[in-house]
Amino acid sequence: MLWRQWRLCIGWLKRWRHWEFWPPWLFYLPLLPSLFLLAVRYRSALVVTAVNPGITRHGRFIVNRKSKKLAALPARSVPPFVLLCAADGLAERLAQARAFAAAQGLPLVLKPDLGGRGSGVWIIRSLAGLERDVALVDYDVLLQAFAPGEEYGVFWVRAPGRERGRIVSITRKALPSVVGDGVRTVAQLVLAHPRAVCFAPLLLHNLGRRAREIPAAGERVQVGELGTHSRGALFRDARDCRTAALERAIAELAAAQVGFHFGRFDIRVASEAALRQGEGLQVLELNALGAEMTHIWDPRLGLRNGWRTLRWQWQLAFHFGHCNRRAGAPSASIGEAVCELAELWVLHQRHEAASGRRSLQAVSR
Repeated sequence: MLWRQWRLCIGWLKRWRHWEFWPPWLFYLPLLPSLFLLAVRYRSALVVTAVNPGITRHGRFIVNRKSKKLAALPARSVPPFVLLCAADGLAERLAQARAFAAAQGLPLVLKPDLGGRGSGVWIIRSLAGLERDVALVDYDVLLQAFAPGEEYGVFWVRAPGRERGRIVSITRKALPSVVGDGVRTVAQLVLAHPRAVCFAPLLLHNLGRRAREIPAAGERVQVGELGTHSRGALFRDARDCRTAALERAIAELAAAQVGFHFGRFDIRVASEAALRQGEGLQVLELNALGAEMTHIWDPRLGLRNGWRTLRWQWQLAFHFGHCNRRAGAPSASIGEAVCELAELWVLHQRHEAASGRRSLQAVSR
């Protein structure tokens, strides 16, 4: 027990020592002067909300429904999904979920229709788990077929008035894992791992009873299921994967979203070679205004590179928003922005509460 507490303390100290693990508010704090100057230059802090008129045509400026963004993309490029609306009642949602599972098979991914940073995203591997998880949520969720392969984030931009866009960031995402020794439990391996220990409370909470298992010597155990940096995934700069074929494939996806200028496609693909060829891309999510050029989180690139890249990213967003607003695109009012952000915060709390109940069930079984 003493060793466990010591390792948790080490993980906590590492999270504050290494910039890669800083909370968002701390990481973004030095960028506030740059954002303030951009707001002064363009005479509005909210002009940036006009960056993607095609997405905001749904009436949302900051928080957008995943279901609407995915539905606008070519069906062949999106894993099949179904929207389970909380207003439909539990019985109807369970019937929809069972029918979808029968058609698509397992595993499946359940994720909030509104939300971000991996909050409330679960991998479902059994029919019993499907029914339990659907019953846990009281908000709209997507149930989506699981797309195997490697995961990447591809950030694409197109200046208003220009025909062609370009890829400006590619990130390879590696899920957290540990290697068994035939002696220690998964929990002990996580606590002993130099990187996983930084996310130990979250990883152990999500692992539930699996944390007590003892893997065989040499067995690799995946201890995180989401390609989200804030939940333990290791991000690597993969801009060397940019090719003309990939540019064409991403441009085709972007063209399906009329009025889309700025955002990141989170995709799964069979291999790096397939990514370079632009073949078999499966879009998990399309993140717009709130997206980051996630290669900045590669620890090899350094903190200054991250800040420099984000300053440039927001310069693009403000400039694109300014150009779009001059062309007649709407932007959010202060009241609309406050309401959307407040709604997102409330939903985040509900997502985390549901995830907590799910973990407690896993421990008790």
